[in-house]
Amino acid sequence: MNLPEIQRIAREQFADRASHPWKERGNKYDHGLRTAKLTLTLRRALFPDDASHDGALTVAAWFHDVCNRAGAEKEHGREGAALTRRLLEGLADEETLREICELVLLHDDRYEKAAGLSDWVKILQDADYLDHFGSYDVWMYILAARAMNETASGALRMMREERTAGREALRAGLNFELSRRLYDEKMDYFFSFCDRFETELDGRFPGFTA
Repeated sequence: MNLPEIQRIAREQFADRASHPWKERGNKYDHGLRTAKLTLTLRRALFPDDASHDGALTVAAWFHDVCNRAGAEKEHGREGAALTRRLLEGLADEETLREICELVLLHDDRYEKAAGLSDWVKILQDADYLDHFGSYDVWMYILAARAMNETASGALRMMREERTAGREALRAGLNFELSRRLYDEKMDYFFSFCDRFETELDGRFPGFTA
């Protein structure tokens, strides 16, 4: 596969648009680049002797959210797989293209089809999921709070309440124990940021008393 050309197509498709009005320009393109790196990180840790799917995993990660937009979240896997096939026709052999499209199609089916999913789909799912947490999650909450005309204190309240309530349910969406450990580390960072944010919003500094 000509990966530089395929990445150029991905960049041309969605690097200059925002998937949702309140998110930053190019958010899903950048998310795809990060997800590709996370996907290979997980693959190397979980299946260190099998790099045979790395090309398909990389391209699927780049394109998995090509059709993710407001109002189409539930259908974006199916729509993305169809668009990916059209965009990449002739740039990969049929077997590889079929695998790429299947990965895009199933990347968000964490529960309904979990019993029949390949390890490669599960790796992409976990990489996709993990990229939404940790420091990037802080950025998303700031953008969301700004769109709702919230204060900094309001943003902090949203962060604590929503992530505390959903922490275990979100963790259950991951396929591998390694992914769950990485998720826990990201969430620990997230809540440590909340603690520091709260301290500084109150005009205090750790280790000092007013």
